Amino acid sequence: MSLYRFLLSVACIAAPIAQSNFAQEIDPDAPLPVNPAIRIGTLENGMKYYVRENRKPEGRAIVRLVVNVGSIQETEEQRGLAHFVEHMAFNGSENFNKSEVVDFMEEIGMSFGTHLNASTSFNETIYKLEFPMDDPEVVNKAFLILDDWASGIEFSQEEIDAERGVVIEEWRARKSAASRIREKQYPLTYYKSLYKDRLPIGLIPILETANRDEFLKFYNDWYRPDLMAVIAVGDFDGEEIERKIIEQFADIENSGGPERTDTPIPDHQDTLVSIEVDPELTNSSLSIMLKKPLHRDRTARDFMDGMVESMYYDMLNSRIGEKTRRENPPFQGAAVGRGRLGREKDSVRIIVGFLGDAYEKGINGVLDEIDRVNRDGFTQSEFERRKVNMLRGIERALAEKDKRMSSSLVGELIRNFTVEEPIPGIDLEMAILKKAVEVATLEKVNAVGK
Repeated sequence: MSLYRFLLSVACIAAPIAQSNFAQEIDPDAPLPVNPAIRIGTLENGMKYYVRENRKPEGRAIVRLVVNVGSIQETEEQRGLAHFVEHMAFNGSENFNKSEVVDFMEEIGMSFGTHLNASTSFNETIYKLEFPMDDPEVVNKAFLILDDWASGIEFSQEEIDAERGVVIEEWRARKSAASRIREKQYPLTYYKSLYKDRLPIGLIPILETANRDEFLKFYNDWYRPDLMAVIAVGDFDGEEIERKIIEQFADIENSGGPERTDTPIPDHQDTLVSIEVDPELTNSSLSIMLKKPLHRDRTARDFMDGMVESMYYDMLNSRIGEKTRRENPPFQGAAVGRGRLGREKDSVRIIVGFLGDAYEKGINGVLDEIDRVNRDGFTQSEFERRKVNMLRGIERALAEKDKRMSSSLVGELIRNFTVEEPIPGIDLEMAILKKAVEVATLEKVNAVGK
């Protein structure tokens, strides 16, 4: 993540408000309900599906095939194949020869990259389609493409060999100064964890030599319906799309395979230090990471606690930001925020970008402000301003809820499938967050830093 793009995610931006009897409607310690506007089901073969109607953009469907598998599932001999398999999905399958999928999308006015794409990360592989809903044949063909990706990729040895250069060139293109530094730091970030050895882009020797049998082994082991979900959001009849999904994917056989397990990121007592240089870097920066136990949002109380924590970080970053506007600032930019390490651990990160070689001045500029806040707390006026701004944001999000694009709704359904993020719906979510802001106290916010 770029230093200057390290922005704290404030809950109210993505969140959701029923202006009603919050206390009477929901138990703060009970699991949050699922938004009734979402159709969710599981086929007999284990495949899960989500269907949600949404009118923006008009006449379009956005569909995802989510495979709950990524590079972390690779063996030592397969490093890079999770991503390579994703490439092979576009190079021939049971019902589509090489380039036919791209040709079809272009014929209906869609483009590769924007409306047709895929991505592979440590933990999941996501195939992406967007298509118009005005022609039933187009809809049928789009779902057939998804079906082929799920169970019908061919892995022709000829196409594997032809694609090697494309994947290797992508490997080379990613070797920027920032990525080289990150890779050197991964053994500390993911200390004694498999994550440090499973970068999705893989290893050149394996990308150059892996044969068809290794591709088939990875694909057959992990591309199983019990590890997949089909997600459809768009301007369509939800009942009709649900029926289409059931008809299209119910026949995929589930032959079983390895168990998908968590990948531990061990704790460590010592402070680990990495000092790295690169001739292409144009600035210097420092990152301090505090690894924390994983916290999952499951209940209304979790959401409310998260809002209080967001208030703390937002107010702290506002303080830090003021320093950059001084006549002689101590650093070029800095931020503090909470994030996730893989799926198994949380972290708090302090990042500072130095002005020239003023390293000590920059470090002290950030740490002194954090110490000052944790010692003296924020002022009541700072706190009241933050509450007003957050309430305005919540009301604005509620007022514009019918303008939400389908692409913004797909992400939360993916996260529900992969990490069980709650999907209570914008009205209830906003009610929870509004309540959290209303009952928050300066004392609670100040306690976060402690």
